[in-house]
Formats: sequence, C-alpha cells, structure tokens
Amino acid sequence: MQSVVWVLLNRNPKRNLNSMARRCRMLELFPALAHVEDRTLVYPPWTELEMMFGSQSYDWSGQYSCHVWYRHGNVPETPETIARLKSTLGQMMRYIYNGPR
Repeated sequence: MQSVVWVLLNRNPKRNLNSMARRCRMLELFPALAHVEDRTLVYPPWTELEMMFGSQSYDWSGQYSCHVWYRHGNVPETPETIARLKSTLGQMMRYIYNGPR
C-alpha cells in the first residue's frame, strides 16, 4: 500500500508540493484513511496555558507530544527547579528526567 501511495503522489513532475497541497491530495485519494488527532499531539493550546504552567493539572499520559510555550510560562532549567515545579509541565519534566516511578 505504501508504494502505491508514493507513486500516486509523486507521479507529478513538480514533486516539490508544499505540505498543504500534499495533504489535500492525499485526502482526495484516500478519504477513508484520514484521521485528525484532536488532543493528543499539541495540547494544551496557547489559549489554555494555565493547564501547562498553572496549578491546574490534567492527564497528559495519552499524549504523543506537547508544545512548551517557553515565553508564556516558567520553564525550569535545572533538576532542582524541575523537582520543585508544581504544575503539569513539572510532572512531564520529572517523568522525562527521572523516568516512570
């Protein structure tokens, strides 16, 4: 299946399609395979930074990734400040730094 997708997408001599055009073309060719992740790729959004930097915590264990909005909050830089940070970001960073407990 992968090689078929590659051939269909790359048979055009102008292979330098931007990511939006390629995405639209794939959606046209394979609409049943389209799936959009809502809250598992980059969450919380910049409009809900309290969830990342504030005392309000949320369950981030099912996420694939998160964006740390560095200029909008307190991002610790040392293991000592990571250990003291009481926020979702602190939980994530302790998990990365110390591993699961």
